[in-house]
Amino acid sequence: MDNEACKIWSVAEFFGSYGKTLQKPEYQRDYEWEPNHVETLLNDLLEFKREEATRYRLGCIILYDNKESHDVIDGQQRLITLKLIREVLSSGEGKVDKDIREFYSPEKVTENRKSIENWFNTHSVDEKNWIRQLVSDDKFDKAIEIVVIVVGELDEAFQLFDTQNTRGKPLEVPDYLKAYHINCMTSDERKKASSYDLFDIWKVEDDTKKIKATLENLFKIEEWSCCRIGVELETKYMSHFYGFKEAKYEYQKHIFSQKDFYEIGRSFKAGEDFFWMIKYFRNLENEIVKEFIVDETKYPKLKYPELPKYPKFLEDFIRKENEEKKCKDDIGVVASMYYCEVLFLRTAILYSSRFGYDSLLENNKKNAKILLAWSSFLRYYYDRLFFPAIENLAIGQWVRSRDPMFMRMSHATETDFLAEMVNDVFEFGISKDIERPEGEKGRYKKEGYERLKKALASLAGINDEEKSNESSET
Repeated sequence: MDNEACKIWSVAEFFGSYGKTLQKPEYQRDYEWEPNHVETLLNDLLEFKREEATRYRLGCIILYDNKESHDVIDGQQRLITLKLIREVLSSGEGKVDKDIREFYSPEKVTENRKSIENWFNTHSVDEKNWIRQLVSDDKFDKAIEIVVIVVGELDEAFQLFDTQNTRGKPLEVPDYLKAYHINCMTSDERKKASSYDLFDIWKVEDDTKKIKATLENLFKIEEWSCCRIGVELETKYMSHFYGFKEAKYEYQKHIFSQKDFYEIGRSFKAGEDFFWMIKYFRNLENEIVKEFIVDETKYPKLKYPELPKYPKFLEDFIRKENEEKKCKDDIGVVASMYYCEVLFLRTAILYSSRFGYDSLLENNKKNAKILLAWSSFLRYYYDRLFFPAIENLAIGQWVRSRDPMFMRMSHATETDFLAEMVNDVFEFGISKDIERPEGEKGRYKKEGYERLKKALASLAGINDEEKSNESSET
């Protein structure tokens, strides 16, 4: 990095050189400082007046020169706050400048500007003038200094983006992927994507958490389809979702953008297609959850909100078990079905990706019920069910399973694997006479396991007597 790319500036010098070209890139978080953060900065600046030092170092600012403007990679919170302080000192009380208001969280900007005005109203004229000189006069005998790094290469910008954000609240996989794919798009493509509201769900914290869950589901489905387990989606595995930038190979040349269907495992072009793909799978997940999974509103007093969901088809079983254990307001049996719900959701996503969501609804939801029975039969087999058993079942490495079901589903052209799922439910699950722990050590009472057995048999369309005869003949 040359000397021109890294330089120490006063606040006045910095805004004089870059003030008109600063831009918040789409991948950056919104302005999030609270009034107490702003007041802390102002108090620190005032304390600096009493110190012997002549320089107050405010940290590092990283900018990416995209030839049209300068994207703020790191230091956005400090820069906006300094800009607001300068604005209040130069214009007094009033509206926020348009360039700040439009690009940086209007409500938070307005709130913090008001906080700055209130702070100055409670301090003397001399203190106010001193801070005015500090942030506006580059000839003042004391100065706030910032180290400014200007990066001209996108890869270098991402590297700094990564290392600088290891402090405080770290960026997560969705933040990086959003940044990566936005920077694979031209200015016109970004405007087009914005017109379709493709970026909106990435700006709300709750929606970002849901996007993270969607990415994790897609990642695990592909891992299980390749018979791999024990790996979680982290930044080092993000290339899984990079797609390709240019169609170099023959198979890539025949991949066309689609907005209404994406298949798990299929290649896609980096940029706009990524956002359409995530929107597609978010909508698919929402449909599956809405149709087949009970959410936390069913039992609003559950003590553990992170484990509130369970499949609707087992609702009667859940209710009776909670009544039996007198735990209607506790997590009770719901927690015991959590891993089954995770497996069912991912199984249903993969199935829908291959054969369509509507196929789950046909014949009184017969296929969806089979997927659920298969996803849940380990709950009957084990008194204590842990996630490694679920993963091993998915890849065919469970001690009694024989078929890597996710691999088979991901390559299937017909749904004949459903018959094998039914057979697994019976042969390795509900046909077994399993010895249970006595008393309170067991998850359910004996009657509870019998209810679960009947619920699974009903879901899978299993007639005990007929199945028993088939097994004895075999």
